[in-house]
Amino acid sequence: MSLLKLKILRLLGRYKQVTAVANALGMKQPTVSFHMKKMENEWGVKLFQIRNGRVLLTDEGQLLLPYAKQIDTLYTEALERMEDIRSRSRNFRIGCSSVMAAALGHMGLLTRWMEQSGITVSVMTGYEHILQENLAEGLIDVLFTERTGKDTGGIGVKEVLQSPFCLFAAADHPLAAAHSSIEGGKLSGYEFVLHQALTEQLHTWAAANHLTINSPASSDSIDFIINTVSGGRYLTLLPEAALGEWCKGRLVRLSLEEADLPVWHQYAMWSDQHVNMESIRTLLDCLTDSVV
Repeated sequence: MSLLKLKILRLLGRYKQVTAVANALGMKQPTVSFHMKKMENEWGVKLFQIRNGRVLLTDEGQLLLPYAKQIDTLYTEALERMEDIRSRSRNFRIGCSSVMAAALGHMGLLTRWMEQSGITVSVMTGYEHILQENLAEGLIDVLFTERTGKDTGGIGVKEVLQSPFCLFAAADHPLAAAHSSIEGGKLSGYEFVLHQALTEQLHTWAAANHLTINSPASSDSIDFIINTVSGGRYLTLLPEAALGEWCKGRLVRLSLEEADLPVWHQYAMWSDQHVNMESIRTLLDCLTDSVV
């Protein structure tokens, strides 16, 4: 008994007309009638009866109908599941902060991986807690994050990137004009614009080194920060990996005395039940081979 015959049985139970079933399946009416006769021959019982121009199921047909519905439903679900797997194999969804998105773009890592794998990528940026929820719900394939949390049951974790923070200013900023290392104590006299995803780490570092970061402005946009700092008033602290060649000439890197700047870490997180572990493995290999 083929799946097509079971689908015909199910549709006859609904429409009670051979023509309607043929239209639903995109088939000719004689073809449907042929399969109806084949079904009866295979089962050795009469499954259909015609009354007042309608095709009704016999008692035997009614007995078979629930099984036909169940098998057809399961097959349809299997087709949808396989299509989802094929789609996810061709299209990879990444969640990260805009800092990591900038690093991936400037370093050319995603472009290289896409060329090697033939997979297209969509990158979703946003707040950490929302991206964590998206990972748990299967809305993204891989999450890049600064922290992994304590409960990582069912989640794979791997460090993929390290990059030192750098102190940046516009070329006409007073500290840039000094052409010498900056004393940490002088930072409190200037204003910073910080990335929201990095604020906690930077303030923790500053407190540990008895420094003060005065940050009246923050943003989750790398572009906004670069443009604001380029205006000459603000300083910023960003991972070296997040700044590409395009910002050179707009910002200068300053040296800081007395305290070593912190290091920015990024971890990849993914479900250990992911249907396309091979793509995750090759992506992480590409990233870890290019750690800053």
